[in-house]
Amino acid sequence: MEKFETLLSNKLFLKSLVQTLDRPNMLTMQEKAHFSSVLSISLLGNMRLFFELVHCLLVDLIQTSTKKNYKNLFRRLDSITMRLMVNWLQTGLYKQLRSHSGMQLFMLYKAVQTIIEMAPVDALTANSKNTIAEEKLLKMRIEHQTITLQIDLNGNSDQHYPVKVLDCDTISQVKQKCCAQIYKNKPASEIPHNDELSLEWQEGRSGKLTLNDIDNTSDRNNGLICLNTLKHYMVTDNCRMALMYKHIDEEDVYANSSGVRTESVTSEDIQLLVSGSDEGEDTETQKWHLETCSVSKLMS
Repeated sequence: MEKFETLLSNKLFLKSLVQTLDRPNMLTMQEKAHFSSVLSISLLGNMRLFFELVHCLLVDLIQTSTKKNYKNLFRRLDSITMRLMVNWLQTGLYKQLRSHSGMQLFMLYKAVQTIIEMAPVDALTANSKNTIAEEKLLKMRIEHQTITLQIDLNGNSDQHYPVKVLDCDTISQVKQKCCAQIYKNKPASEIPHNDELSLEWQEGRSGKLTLNDIDNTSDRNNGLICLNTLKHYMVTDNCRMALMYKHIDEEDVYANSSGVRTESVTSEDIQLLVSGSDEGEDTETQKWHLETCSVSKLMS
């Protein structure tokens, strides 16, 4: 480990390592992101070396690019080099962003997010009707209506949160919008994950009904399954819903507690280090939401 630490301070070794791992079919996109993050953290104590590494990598990237690739050179983050550049910029601009520009950038991000969520968004492909990226444009015509749900947090009937959603939203999308409204003044670390919550319709025909993306009522056809939406459950405007915390190990501990969230992050980090051997686990049942063409993409 001491010898390896010495190598990590050698710019030539780091450059060769990054360029080797950036070759086609060496690493997946997720593995490249994880590697660049770990390497960036290891270089935080030597920002001069970090800068020199990014500089020489960018020079080689520009020199080896052809005229066809000039327009797309800095538009995609599909290489370790580009991710290292972004991490270096974020680290160098941290003080400036926190003291001056951070609020403006955050407001811009929230404004763009609000505009995107006003129109249908495919839960699987992330393609949207309101987007400035042509490759992420949802080209299909989707009939939809905006409805308002009255949300009770964990069955607390004393306070209702009005949340605007679309009737074509999946249950996971609805839970995300509910969390964005309820926890809008909370840091991201305190916002529960979708897997930690369940959405309960308290005014259904059979009383309380837990809504899920996939259940026995989901539309199935030749091995294809459509994610459930509010329209599928015939949810109407001003319906009363409850956002419930799930219990873990039969203990009275909510899933958004600090201990549970720390464990989930650790598990996710471990999964990033393991090769994607489970990618074909769900090949028998292909899912789709708004775009029927997304099924063919998933199957390919």
